[in-house]
This record gives sequence, C-alpha cells and structure tokens, in this order.
Amino acid sequence: MTSEQDQGELRPPEGYLGATARITSGPAPELVEAGTRHLYISYPCGQGDSKLTNVAIERLVQSRGTARNWNTIRKIHSALIEA
Repeated sequence: MTSEQDQGELRPPEGYLGATARITSGPAPELVEAGTRHLYISYPCGQGDSKLTNVAIERLVQSRGTARNWNTIRKIHSALIEA
C-alpha cells in the first residue's frame, strides 16, 4: 500500500482500463469509466432521473450488477483503515 492509500485516499483498482464515455440522457451528461470487471458512473444531477439505469446497464453489458454510492465506499474504506 502507498502512503496515499494509508491516509484514506481511494484509487481505482489495478486493472482499471481508463476508458470513458459521456452519456447525455439528462440535463447534465453522466460519466462512465470502465474497469476490467466494473464501471464507475457519475450522475451529476442524481441517479433518480437518469435514463442510465441499472437495468439498462445490465442489458448493455449482458451481465447482472449492483451499485454502491461512492460515499458509502469511502465510509467502508475508512472503517477498514481504522480497524
């Protein structure tokens, strides 16, 4: 682990592809970044009104998935560092 990771900074996991796409389904474009087995999706205006739903993503990638809010991931990460 690097010193930045020790201090609680989250970084994309190894194998991150860095491929990005902007989806313009609402008032502000969503940003999708691909990893080897995961997607990072930013919903600037919230996920509730977006047409980029979990069902649409599952159909596109032909695989089931789940989503986690980045704030939740940060809290889990902090709890693990403190343990």
